[in-house]
Amino acid sequence: MTMCPLVEVDEAQYSLVAKGYMPRYAALPGVSARRLVADLDRSMTVDKTVMVRWERIAGVSNDIEGRAFALALSRKASRFAFPDDFNEYVAPLAKRLREKHDKQSPEGNALRALAEVRVMAEPHWDAPEVDLTFYFIREQDAVAEFDGKPWLVWAEKWMALLTNSARFKNPHPIVQDHATMIVAEYLQSDQLDLEHLSA
Repeated sequence: MTMCPLVEVDEAQYSLVAKGYMPRYAALPGVSARRLVADLDRSMTVDKTVMVRWERIAGVSNDIEGRAFALALSRKASRFAFPDDFNEYVAPLAKRLREKHDKQSPEGNALRALAEVRVMAEPHWDAPEVDLTFYFIREQDAVAEFDGKPWLVWAEKWMALLTNSARFKNPHPIVQDHATMIVAEYLQSDQLDLEHLSA
């Protein structure tokens, strides 16, 4: 049987792992109190006769948690490899999202209320000039404003971190939730990682 070790991460990392921003790891709600996550980069084969001596703790306890874990496993193997020049272009934004995500501030609150960030390239990633749309997808129950600012103000602030590029043009944000996002836009966009940006 293939196994992955559980490793302890800090609170900030755990929050990012739980949202899928760090595909190397997968969150397991059953051990979340200890901030343990599965390190998917380190897998090994273990004989079942060895496993029967271990104490079993359920990592997931319902269909929703099981689905989220399955998604983390599949995302590790199938995440999109963004072009290298895009990785460089978006690095300031990724750094900001990582640094501010768990800060006790209006911006940190706004970042924690995001379910995910997705990016769509038009006409396609290999084009000489690419228009970028960033989808900041809110959690379903996220409030409409943070610190008296509409969501779009926060998204435009994050877009301002992107510097001029010869190839990437017109980066613009759209803020919505999964219920209002068009399925075609979801399928034609790729989730932004805050780990290594799929270099």
